[in-house]
Amino acid sequence: MKEYVLIAALLLGGGITAGESDTRVEENNLIPLPLPVEVAEGKELDLGVMYSNELRTFRFTLKNTSNRPLEYNQVVVNCSCSKPQIPVPGLIAPGESFVVPIELDAQKISEMGAFRKTIRFDFPGYQSLQLIFTGLMSSELRIFQLVSGKEHLAKSIPVHFIESINEAWERSLDIKADFTDVRKLEFGEPTLEDSSSHRCQLTKVAENHWRLLVTPVLPQKLGLIQNQVILPILAPNAGSRIRLSLEGMVGTHIEASTDEVYWDPKADSKQVKKAFTLTRLPFNDRALRVAMLLGRPNPYTDAIKVLTTAEVKVPQVPGVSFELVQGRGGVFVQCLMQGDKMPAEGFDAEFQVEGSEGCTVRFAVMDAATRKALQELEKEEDEEAAEGEEH
Repeated sequence: MKEYVLIAALLLGGGITAGESDTRVEENNLIPLPLPVEVAEGKELDLGVMYSNELRTFRFTLKNTSNRPLEYNQVVVNCSCSKPQIPVPGLIAPGESFVVPIELDAQKISEMGAFRKTIRFDFPGYQSLQLIFTGLMSSELRIFQLVSGKEHLAKSIPVHFIESINEAWERSLDIKADFTDVRKLEFGEPTLEDSSSHRCQLTKVAENHWRLLVTPVLPQKLGLIQNQVILPILAPNAGSRIRLSLEGMVGTHIEASTDEVYWDPKADSKQVKKAFTLTRLPFNDRALRVAMLLGRPNPYTDAIKVLTTAEVKVPQVPGVSFELVQGRGGVFVQCLMQGDKMPAEGFDAEFQVEGSEGCTVRFAVMDAATRKALQELEKEEDEEAAEGEEH
């Protein structure tokens, strides 16, 4: 209360100017000041009709009408569908017009029908700025995949599991618009985010009906398929585009039950046998993560075969010989280690399997520092396990 009285007295007495009083109020965080920012074409933007998988970029233009720089320290969106493409925090120079480009992904809009989204800019010491964009999600445009003669709605291009890098596959989607007026669905030439991995072709089947065909470039890369097809819309939403992600994986990866195998001169005999396992696994894609979160079975259980001894190519490691034994879930690798023949600096050995990403295991002679680190790690793990049992 005393601060308000002091400010009022100084103003009435001519002790400080209005501009100085603004600074005093801002510094003491009493009340936020009116924000000296104008928004060209208004703070609310109507985007009109949007369709499934549509990706649209639009913008707001802000102007700093004051004679001092304005800092924004936070930008808050109320929907993951929108991404303001600006640095945060940032500054708007005096008198400067500041463009805020926004990418809107219709696939992440949960509403069907009318939607209203907001973007809030926080300026320290000033009132916040809220920008609004609205639109109407339409079901008139739908994307289908033909499965066993039946049409299934699709939001992506499902490739699923491809066993071999030389497997020639193709996936097709039908894009149909059920317009009841004079609107027409027209596309430009499709493009791929990575044109070195796949090929695509878009064909007009009939009025408001298009077919997209995607094929791989052989040999394919092992791992998750990470590519997107972009279809530029010429009508009805000219300047917008449809984005379709490819979802799947090529081949598998091999995982070892350990990353390091040591010969310990203090505990092991000159010649000792140790073992670990090799397992064939799918790459960690979205389908696998969703199944794990929902407590469902591994979706690739039937597609991915158990690793066999005949498939494993063992490396040459000084002082180590290998024997492979078949197990129910993979391969046991038995290592006969001769300590005096192993290099003190260690050896990184890669176990290779055709059609899979191999794995590397390090073979080394244990030194005092490594022994101490492993003992401490084992102690920490025991303590964590004990705490878990108590709870």
